[in-house]
Amino acid sequence: MKTPEKYMKLCKKLASKYKSPWWQDDLVSEGLVAIYEELDKNPNSNRVGQVAKDAMWDYANLKTKPVTVPNTEEAHIILRGDSDWMEKHSSYDEKTIAWLTLVLKGSHEGIGDRQIPVDGYDSEAVTKELVDKLFELAEDVLQGRQLELFTLYYKEGLTQADLAYTYKLSQAGVAQNLQKSCEIVRKAYMNERLKV
Repeated sequence: MKTPEKYMKLCKKLASKYKSPWWQDDLVSEGLVAIYEELDKNPNSNRVGQVAKDAMWDYANLKTKPVTVPNTEEAHIILRGDSDWMEKHSSYDEKTIAWLTLVLKGSHEGIGDRQIPVDGYDSEAVTKELVDKLFELAEDVLQGRQLELFTLYYKEGLTQADLAYTYKLSQAGVAQNLQKSCEIVRKAYMNERLKV
């Protein structure tokens, strides 16, 4: 049997793998509670490290999230209002479904009189003005290779494989670059919309 100090050391080591210093104490606490619950059930348990790791993962990935939403398919069914399917397959009660419907309908951002879902786009709803505005913002906020990759991929239609070959990057490197570029342009767009 290990000493409490060794359990503390184990939990601190496991918690340090999460790159969130503001959670460290909470992660250690979650791990210790899980260890002692496991030892309470079975004093000779060999799973203390695993239960601590699982408890920390649950905390970091589930307990710290302010809101959970159903998977995409279920969200579409809730928005459609398919009550037969929801009665048979959904684990949500009526009150929760009503709340989720309200939240999911509120997760659409209006552009003019059209609606564009936040989690995807409707090609008919994307207007030329919006596309032009996004490329204009990209030219303002992106620089060098980042701007080149963004423009070639989204405006010229080159594939990630072509860009990787041309710029001597890995395809994953191109994907990461494009993802960062999209985030920068999205933030610039949101900041532009918030300006009064």
